[in-house]
Amino acid sequence: MSFDFTIAIVPNNTSLERELNYIKSALLYADKVTLISPLAYMFDRLTDKGNSLNEKTVLRLIEQILPLAKLKDIDFYNNSYPVIKHFSQIIHSKQYRAIPYVKKLGIQRQLKDFTVQISEAMLSLVGEEQGKELQTLIDNGQVYIEKFDHSLGDLDLCVQDYFNLLKKSVHSSYPLFDPQSNDLMKAAVNSRIVNLSASDRRKITHAGLTDNYIQRLPSFSEASMQELIDIKKELSNPLIRFRKKMLEYSETIQSMPWDEDFEAECELLYEKEVVPALLDIDECTKDSSFIRNLGSKFFTDEGLWKSTGGLVVSIAAGGVISAFNNAISSDVAMLTAGGAYAAAKVASAYQEHIAMRKEIQRKDMYFYYKAGKLLS
Repeated sequence: MSFDFTIAIVPNNTSLERELNYIKSALLYADKVTLISPLAYMFDRLTDKGNSLNEKTVLRLIEQILPLAKLKDIDFYNNSYPVIKHFSQIIHSKQYRAIPYVKKLGIQRQLKDFTVQISEAMLSLVGEEQGKELQTLIDNGQVYIEKFDHSLGDLDLCVQDYFNLLKKSVHSSYPLFDPQSNDLMKAAVNSRIVNLSASDRRKITHAGLTDNYIQRLPSFSEASMQELIDIKKELSNPLIRFRKKMLEYSETIQSMPWDEDFEAECELLYEKEVVPALLDIDECTKDSSFIRNLGSKFFTDEGLWKSTGGLVVSIAAGGVISAFNNAISSDVAMLTAGGAYAAAKVASAYQEHIAMRKEIQRKDMYFYYKAGKLLS
């Protein structure tokens, strides 16, 4: 099974900021991210570029909006509904096809302006920056928005849709829930409305633990979505080993994300296992310094100083990698007796450095360590 995460958010305002914070955490770790959010679903539907394709798609947009207006202003809804219903009948009739072309163009232009106004209003409502960021993630296939079967204006049915999507996510993915969704699932489990298998419990715990640890990464809250996507691409192989380790860690957690002890268990495991692992990688990284190893094996060899003075200067002035390239180039002066021996010394130190670096990168927590460094 792939690492597909499902995020469930109960909106507490009209901003998409909470949804995006959860997405960032999952995006760095998961193969696929699905979002269950009435607000994100409404945004996705009302800003869809396909809404302005023709008169019928605009009507469908209006039919989505009217139930929402009913919740806010019942008089507006009662006055508008008969008009829209009559207009819909005209659009789907032969009568509309008989309207002169110029007249139709005028109607289409007004309807298109209406869809633009709706899209702009929705973007302003959720936050222009957040709305555009989510839209980019959707367009690029980074995030998929779950659909609701019923209009968001039908609150009872919409809540039922939300709960059904939560239940589905538990069995089909790694679910990551916000506090309200956790409370809802806890109540459902305690009432035996939802029965969790051992596998379901492991996935829920794994998602909660992963989110808990990724949120701790340095400067994570300031990182952009694109930075996180780039980091995941760069560290694709270490990510595989990191996932394996996180699965092992989540096996030791006894609580569920909605339990009071969950946060404390995560903290204890982090201090016991993660912090020492990160320190170990950090120490190994320092020990594998090419310059340090080159110095101990090369510069301390007094017999080489006179014959390889030019190479020493080159290292100091041009950097280690540049010096290495020069040492094995066709430069005749560099490859005379002393220079050739020095080049072999540099090459040997460089190969040892590469081998040590590969060994570090094979460590289970290297993804987490390096992601933190890149974010810093």
